[in-house]
Amino acid sequence: MRPSITAIVVSFNTPDELQRCLASLRASTGVGLKTIVVDNDSAFDVAAVVQRAYPDAELIRNSSNRGFAAAVNQGLARASETVVLINPDLTVQPDTLAILYDRLIAHPNAGIVGPKLRYPDGTHQPSVKRFPRWIDLALTLAKLPNFVPGLSRRYHATDTDYDREQMVDQVMGSCFMIRPQTLYAVGSFDEGFFIWFEGSIFAGEPGSAAG
Repeated sequence: MRPSITAIVVSFNTPDELQRCLASLRASTGVGLKTIVVDNDSAFDVAAVVQRAYPDAELIRNSSNRGFAAAVNQGLARASETVVLINPDLTVQPDTLAILYDRLIAHPNAGIVGPKLRYPDGTHQPSVKRFPRWIDLALTLAKLPNFVPGLSRRYHATDTDYDREQMVDQVMGSCFMIRPQTLYAVGSFDEGFFIWFEGSIFAGEPGSAAG
């Protein structure tokens, strides 16, 4: 029996990326997939894009930009079983969701799993961070690591070996799969954050996806 997974995609003014993302999700294999698109008042015909790329996807259209956390919560309210959050600028390989689900089942102590990400040209995209300290947040806000990259080495977990499965503090929110029990325990995303730092992320493990 194929696992039941709900994919939630939050959209905002990215028509081409959204179409590619939905087309890749529609081609997913090995899972029973329900896809929900939550659009934050984009300035393009979202319904037309969804109909063209993934006619069976459910569309929620907001009359204003409610932010990422609020939009995810709208999707979670209609989700069932295991959930995967996917940014619209990301495409997945046909077996990505099945692989992530298998790894989630194989590691019962992991609340969340994330895939290995690649840029469109195929090069590796770092996707793991450690829990931030106040100094990490201050340095990030001041953009100092842009000039002295070594300042963020600990926070950005530059010593991560992406070729092996491992427990990590955070995985990038562009794509991660959440165990149902984790959702029940953590609850909804904090809507006090318009974007970034909305969710509680516990663990990540490599899979395969492209941003």
